[in-house]
Formats: sequence, C-alpha cells, structure tokens
Amino acid sequence: MIDSSIMSEQIKFLHEAVLGIHEAIFDPSRLPLAIIAILLVTLLGMMRGALGGNAMPFYWHIVEIFFGKLGARMNKRGRKQGDLIFRGLLLIIIVLLFSFGIGKAFELAAQYYQVWSVIEIVALSLVLTSGAVMAAQGQLYRALNEKKVTQGAYFTVARSTRTDFSKSDDYTITRIGMGMGLKAFDKGIVAPVLW
Repeated sequence: MIDSSIMSEQIKFLHEAVLGIHEAIFDPSRLPLAIIAILLVTLLGMMRGALGGNAMPFYWHIVEIFFGKLGARMNKRGRKQGDLIFRGLLLIIIVLLFSFGIGKAFELAAQYYQVWSVIEIVALSLVLTSGAVMAAQGQLYRALNEKKVTQGAYFTVARSTRTDFSKSDDYTITRIGMGMGLKAFDKGIVAPVLW
C-alpha cells in the first residue's frame, strides 16, 4: 500500500508546480508589454511592409543574415545523409547558442534599464510578426478578389512560404495565403508572447 501522506505531498507538489507554470505564462504584468509590442509590430509592419519581401520576424532575418549562407554551403546534394545530419546539428547548436546569448543580453539590459520596460518591449517586438503578414494578405486579397494586381502583390506570400505561384490557380494561392496567416499567427504572435 502507498502511504497516503506521501501521496498527498506529491499531489501538493504537482499542484504547486502547475500553478507556478500557470502564473509564469499568464502573468498579468506581461499583458501590457505584449499588447504594446504587438501594436508596435503591427503598425510598423503595415507601414513598412515585409523586409526584403519576406514576412517573418526581424530576428529571423538576423539569423538568416548571419547563418543563411553557412547553411546553404553546408547543404550540398552530393553529400551523404549522415554527413548532412551532422552538419545540420552543428548549425542548429551554433544558432541556439547565438540565440541564448542574445536572450541573455536582453535579459541583462532589461535588469539595468527598467524605464517603462522598453527593452522588454523591443526584445518581444523582434520575434513578433503581424503587420507585414497583414499587409501581404491585403495585397493578395486585392489582387485575387478585386482584380487590382499591383507590383509585388504575390511576391511576399510566395517568398515567405517558399512557393512557386507560376502554375497555381487562384484557389491554391488563397489556401497558401491563409496557411501563411495561420502559421504567422501561431509562430509569430502566440508563441513569442506566451514563451
């Protein structure tokens, strides 16, 4: 038989752990920072549009600038699968260490400069995407529905999703645009705000 006092202590510990995680994720003091960061990214993205035609968070652009060419050079068709996996693992480890270093730098900066939580808002804004995606979907809507095709109407969605639209019909393009919006909402707004 299991001792009921040990079992109640384990349940109490588990309950406290779950409450701790819940309080960390849904901390009410984080809501104003998240709202300001989302509004900032939305307004800047709507006014500026996608950076380089690619509607992804600014931090992803930084990672692509630093590590994109290295990843492309490491991914050669003639290499064996094990070699590619090992090289990919090394690149992932390097990018993760780089990202942890950037995160630690923002954490230290936020501790020293606590004025209006500007550092936290900027750090969160760098990993959010919303305005550029909305602008791209607005251009796509006008091009497909209102038949007002402007320069670059399809380009942002095609480049962001890495899709060739040359042989796609309107329904396929619409589905790809909707999928981009859903992924951007999930990975570009919800995930950074919660985690």
